[in-house]
Amino acid sequence: MKRKNNPWTKKRVREALKSLPAKLEERSKQPACVITEAFGQDVEPEITGREQEEVSKSGTVAWPVQVTHSLKLKIKDGVAIKDSWPTDRCSCIANCFPDTCMNAATKLFCAADNCIFQGHSQMEFTSPISAIDIGVRATEDIPVGATIAPYTGLLTDHNFDKDIRQWDCVISLQTKGRGNKKLFIDAEERGTVARFINHSCDPNTLFLEMRHNRDVHVMVKTTTKIAAGEEITVD
Repeated sequence: MKRKNNPWTKKRVREALKSLPAKLEERSKQPACVITEAFGQDVEPEITGREQEEVSKSGTVAWPVQVTHSLKLKIKDGVAIKDSWPTDRCSCIANCFPDTCMNAATKLFCAADNCIFQGHSQMEFTSPISAIDIGVRATEDIPVGATIAPYTGLLTDHNFDKDIRQWDCVISLQTKGRGNKKLFIDAEERGTVARFINHSCDPNTLFLEMRHNRDVHVMVKTTTKIAAGEEITVD
């Protein structure tokens, strides 16, 4: 996903995908994807020398220094999004589930003051394999319908589709900005673990674009069960 001129895609950028329904009997009891206050925090990874040594021995790699780790979506000056459809705060008193929460059944996320689920999963970076750059693998079993991470970076209306260069860490949104401009999330210099997830023709996650009034987020959600040690991939 990060390597320049990837042969697996002819498009300049990726498109945020619509949600593909997983098996209801498997996903119904998994907490829905919600945005909490934690996603508004910038978190810088801190790895000691000893931890770095252990990482190297295990075949994993540390967070690349040239990329700023950020859970917050930065918005370019002048970029604005129209209000989405009106929504009310859900009536859930704890975690939200797709079979009980009306908001969770749609592409809306609930406000941070009434949802506590943060959707964190245990993951680690893998060292480069063949022609593939850094990848992401699970360190514990992850159920179907779980949230891997938000796809963050810079929200911009610069049209990357018209650029000659191919951008591997940029995704296009279905949501339009002011003046009906196409919007993109550029994770070239900042983002979460989601920017390092590699492409696969048989992926186990997907991009899910979610709206709440003038906020837009893209989440990485699992479409199948992912076993510990398995690489996390996206289409």
